[in-house]
Amino acid sequence: MIKTNRLQTFFVLAFLCVYAMSGFAQNTDLDKKLGAENAAAVEQSMGLYDAPKTLQFVDAIGQRLVKNLGDQPFKYRFHLVDMEEPNAFALPGGYIYVSRGLVVLANTEDELADVISHEIIHVNRRHSVKGMKRNILPNILKVPGNIVGSVINSDLGNIINTPFEMTIAGYGRKQEKEADEYGIQLAAKTGYEPQQLAIILRNLSTSLEHQTGEAEKKSYLNDHPFTPKRVEYINEKSEEIQVSKAAPITQNKAEFLAKLDGVHFGENPKQGVFAGTKFIHPDMNFVIDFPEKWLTSNSPRVVGAVDENQQGMILLQAEESNDSPEVYAQKFENALKEKYKMELDPKAKKTLDINGQKGYMITMAMEDKGQVVFINMVWFKIGNQLMRLVGMDYGNFKDAFINCAQSIKSLSSSDKGLVKNRVLRVVKAKEGESFEALGKRLNNYWDPKFTAIANGLEENTKLKEGDLIKIIAEEPYFK
Repeated sequence: MIKTNRLQTFFVLAFLCVYAMSGFAQNTDLDKKLGAENAAAVEQSMGLYDAPKTLQFVDAIGQRLVKNLGDQPFKYRFHLVDMEEPNAFALPGGYIYVSRGLVVLANTEDELADVISHEIIHVNRRHSVKGMKRNILPNILKVPGNIVGSVINSDLGNIINTPFEMTIAGYGRKQEKEADEYGIQLAAKTGYEPQQLAIILRNLSTSLEHQTGEAEKKSYLNDHPFTPKRVEYINEKSEEIQVSKAAPITQNKAEFLAKLDGVHFGENPKQGVFAGTKFIHPDMNFVIDFPEKWLTSNSPRVVGAVDENQQGMILLQAEESNDSPEVYAQKFENALKEKYKMELDPKAKKTLDINGQKGYMITMAMEDKGQVVFINMVWFKIGNQLMRLVGMDYGNFKDAFINCAQSIKSLSSSDKGLVKNRVLRVVKAKEGESFEALGKRLNNYWDPKFTAIANGLEENTKLKEGDLIKIIAEEPYFK
């Protein structure tokens, strides 16, 4: 589907790690094992971003930095993750990820290199984290997922038990400080200006404040350091570091920005998009309406919604089967009988008309801690793809589930009109032009303030003739 979360807005200011490790005493074989396992999880839950030109550039920067580390037990791999939030993170064993949201906000090769260098140090120093912090759905809704998933498809249990967003746990302040210090040293050794880590950190913080309307607050309870303090520390340390004269990959701003041109901002339509609670998948040619006011989420594996009081959820996923809906539903029922000795009441089975085709639905009720949890499942086809819609609730949302299932249909022309490619484009300013005037002239999706932030400039800057400026162009997905 798509790696875009609607449960949160832009949030990541620190560069983070996804998996917990216990310390320096571990054998590096464990790092590699954990890294490989969780790299697969990242690819499934977030998705890798398909932008060969930009990925090649990120990898080239990363490999230049790694050469200056000395002998390494790890093979470093650099990836673009299909994540709209500006973020970078690392996995044990050398897996480094940069989000497309971060790429869009970078203004120099040095900024991008400093971020990547910071993540390399987290891997190199084998930093540990305190553990995964997740927005867990209500516990009672999690339990039946284990039963359902183990019956016929373990993925289902995993999906029902997995929060919509993998909220990545941050490093402790000491580790972030160490990654900042050794990261800028590595960057400088490779020929990059170390203080530009402070610049991109400050821009990330400012962009967050603009998007959320809330300033970053200093808290002694936060694991990651307060950004202004990090910026101050990085600037102070940068003055002590001598920068190598090694030439960068790109020779000027135009060449650098050309590496970013075309990167998506916000949702990636190839993975589907939300318009309110309406989910539109242009490539699979379907639309589904989730209940109004529900919180929606989308990932490569599953798209769905949770009601605002967290009393129910509805999830949609493609099945890895060529069976018809009827055959697959029968297999599921047979598995229930064989493994759990569960006999479905004939009234618990029905057919639904979904976009002119038959869908097969079953309903199960399971008791947990004195409350009954209802699981509704319906299988149907979109084109040749078998799909599964799952609803879990306390008995209040069966009608909402059926309405959701029966809302599935092929895209109309109005649906298609809602799908836009919002991509980074590099344009030339006119003499004395303001960001507001430039935006109006070129139909910039960003407002003037965010345009200035994304370009590392002040909003009142008067642009010069030929200045290269990043904007977001809204281009039709359907030509």
